[in-house]
Amino acid sequence: MMTNEKILELYNEFNDLKELETAQSSYISELRAEQAHIKSVMELSYSWRSGKGYEAFSEELEQYFQDFSTKIDSLQSLVGDIQNAIKDLETRIQRAMQELMNNVST
Repeated sequence: MMTNEKILELYNEFNDLKELETAQSSYISELRAEQAHIKSVMELSYSWRSGKGYEAFSEELEQYFQDFSTKIDSLQSLVGDIQNAIKDLETRIQRAMQELMNNVST
């Protein structure tokens, strides 16, 4: 049987997850902005056309860009997991509230 304390505990967990989701989404937005800046630097570097230095720089920057993209994708996946946990908690809270209401009315 769900008690008020258990419902409060679930609700607090829900709020914590919502805050985490907001923070992660904001961080991902910042990373995507940085990624766009890096991409513009890469595009600018293509105009250099100065032999081996250009090639080495381009290869290094391309690898960094790929790694950066992978990290953003991982964070995006984490946000998806957080959102799923939030939905699960919402369902659990609703069930607990319904159970509590049923117990009060009987």
